Amino acid sequence: MNRKKNVVRLQKLLYVLEICMSILIIIGIIISIPDLIKYMTAIVVSGRSYSYDLYQAFLSHVLLMVIGLEFVAMLISHEEYQIIYIMTMVVARKMLVYGSDTMSLFIGVAAIAILFIVRKYFTLHKILANAGIAIFDSTTNIRSVNEHLVQDIETNKNT
Repeated sequence: MNRKKNVVRLQKLLYVLEICMSILIIIGIIISIPDLIKYMTAIVVSGRSYSYDLYQAFLSHVLLMVIGLEFVAMLISHEEYQIIYIMTMVVARKMLVYGSDTMSLFIGVAAIAILFIVRKYFTLHKILANAGIAIFDSTTNIRSVNEHLVQDIETNKNT
C-alpha cells in the first residue's frame, strides 16, 4: 500500500512539473515574439542578397516556436498522435531551413511519408484534421472514449 501511495505522489509531482515546463515554454515563445517583428522589419529594409538569409532565419525561428507549441500540446494532452505532429514539424523545419542538398531533401520527404503512414495505420485513434472529431473502433470501451474526448458519456446507454 505504501508503494502505491508513493507512485501516486510521484505521478502528481510529474504532472505539476509538466505543467511548469509547459508554462515556461509558453513564456519563452511569448518573449520571442518581438524577435519575429525585428526579423520582419529587417527583411523589409534590407537588400535583396541579405533578405534571403534573414527570411531563412525568420522561418527557422517561427518553425521552432511552432515545435514548442506542439510540444506543450503533447505535455498537456498525453496523446500518441502529438508526437507524430512534433516529429513532422521537426523534419519540415530541417528540410525548409537546412535542406541544401538533394539527398537530405529526399530523406526528409521519406521521413514525412513514414510519419504519415504511422499516423494513419498505427495510432489508436484516428483524429480527423484537428476538427475535434474522433473515430473509434466498435470494440473501444466507453471509458477509453471518455478519456480521449474528455467527456462523460454514461456507460449504461446502448452505445
